[in-house]
Amino acid sequence: MDFHERCAEILRQTELLTAAVEGADRTVRVAACPEWNLGQLLDHVSTGHRWAEETVRTRAGHWLPDDHLRNPVDTARPESWLVDGAKALVATLREAGPDAEVFTPVPNGPPRAAFYARRFMNETLIHRADATLAAGGEFTVSPEVAHDAMEE
Repeated sequence: MDFHERCAEILRQTELLTAAVEGADRTVRVAACPEWNLGQLLDHVSTGHRWAEETVRTRAGHWLPDDHLRNPVDTARPESWLVDGAKALVATLREAGPDAEVFTPVPNGPPRAAFYARRFMNETLIHRADATLAAGGEFTVSPEVAHDAMEE
């Protein structure tokens, strides 16, 4: 998958995630993240999008504070919260382009915005699986996206 496909997939995965948890009990525990409930997992995903957006937008040269990302809260948010964060991240990534220089946590990896497109496509995908299963739904993914996630 290329940079632009990954950007589009961030939004698509977020929309699928939003649909998967519609009406779900936000207090149910998430098996893959046993210390979190569904509400905390959703907060983590959207906070991650916002954290990555700020990292790319500011062309950060170091790891930005991420306490809220690592310690999500179960706060009531507007319905659009998840998708709005994903849209902002995708817009920033597209504006920056894949070769924009920005800090990445990968040792010896190139410091490029392309990292964030791939990482957050797959981060959103994996947590969509977590949330879908916690909500009692059935998780499916296209072979191309699953392959990219496995490669990463």
